[in-house]
Amino acid sequence: MNLKKLIVLVTFSLLTAALSVAHAQSYPGLQWDGYQKWYHVTFEAPNTGDPTGFVGKRHGGTKGYREIYINSTGEATNKMAKAFPYPVGTVVVKESYNSKALWGKRKKPLLTIMVKLPKGSAPSTNDWEFYMGGNGKKKGHGIDSKWGKFCTDCHINAAGKDFVFINSDFLANE
Repeated sequence: MNLKKLIVLVTFSLLTAALSVAHAQSYPGLQWDGYQKWYHVTFEAPNTGDPTGFVGKRHGGTKGYREIYINSTGEATNKMAKAFPYPVGTVVVKESYNSKALWGKRKKPLLTIMVKLPKGSAPSTNDWEFYMGGNGKKKGHGIDSKWGKFCTDCHINAAGKDFVFINSDFLANE
């Protein structure tokens, strides 16, 4: 390999590493800290458009790009290797970008997070707690909370899949 090709290869590798570090965000003490290392449901195929018919203006709308991650607790259920419901402790993280350009930069996505609670904790949300934003301050479970109702109004349409729209079987048929 000549020197010129080696320099190009090294430069490309360093830029790629810098971009992936820029994308990584830290949420110390929260259940979704380090989520970028989890099972990447939408790896190499971001969810975009409105494949469910329920996106509307949520999650970046029909022009939005969404990346979805799930922790190891819920990975087997998401891959359809275990039956629904998702196990307690499952965490689903969705990064939403308002456009392809913003998705390409992978900077400051809006995070929406679902955390599976113990059975009976929030029957109206099938025991899911919803968070808006990575800091965890806007949260809710049950239809009596602002965020719980907002999220449940849409996710109820995925009740047959334990309130999670994007499972491996859905992606296979998309």
